[in-house]
Amino acid sequence: MWMLLSMDEIKVPNLKGIKNNIVLCPECSARLDTAKKLCVTTCPSCGISLYAPMLLNEYILYKPLGSGGIGFVFKAHKENDDGKKYAVKLSLRSCKNTDETERQLMREAETASAVGPHRNLVNFVEYGKDGDEFYVVFDFVDGERLDDFIERKKHVSENRALNIVNQIIVVEEYICSMGYLYRDLKPENIILEKNGNLKICDYGLCIPSKDAIIHDNIPDEIEGSPYCIPPERILGKS
Repeated sequence: MWMLLSMDEIKVPNLKGIKNNIVLCPECSARLDTAKKLCVTTCPSCGISLYAPMLLNEYILYKPLGSGGIGFVFKAHKENDDGKKYAVKLSLRSCKNTDETERQLMREAETASAVGPHRNLVNFVEYGKDGDEFYVVFDFVDGERLDDFIERKKHVSENRALNIVNQIIVVEEYICSMGYLYRDLKPENIILEKNGNLKICDYGLCIPSKDAIIHDNIPDEIEGSPYCIPPERILGKS
């Protein structure tokens, strides 16, 4: 089903009663099986494709946004909020309940909180745990990933390219000034807003600068994304 339909073609159920375990089809108002969560399903009455939501504390997760090395990110909102949207990161289902996965998500949350707000960083909101689900919450950014933008445009003007690169330099300098090294700069982690502002997301590989320059503290495993790993990491240097 994932191969045949895009998320734009998959409907979002009526979520108003989700706290009472009531989820309705947006087309025929049939009651849906609330045992299914975060997966594509079909309405038993009219047969349309739906994405099964999940209630996590006060957050309602209803649409996948992407995935990384340890987690999936979902679009969410609060039931009684004024339309504000969030991006909620959960551990991969195959890694759930592992101490290492929870530790990495905790590290990402603590790093995002320590680095603090910046116009070119996705804003950290909070982290928490609901049952056996550990999660990290960020503000949702309404924009386009840089790799998708480049693929769609095919050609970017020199002025636009310089503007993008300048913003990346500014936010990288800011992260360093806060005592951290980002370590995962790639187009997939950069979101362009409609007004031209960009935001960097995903603090999963971000570490304190003091740890990055001490060679003995660097693990033998290379963390990073293919084609975007810094040369010094491939060579095992600080």
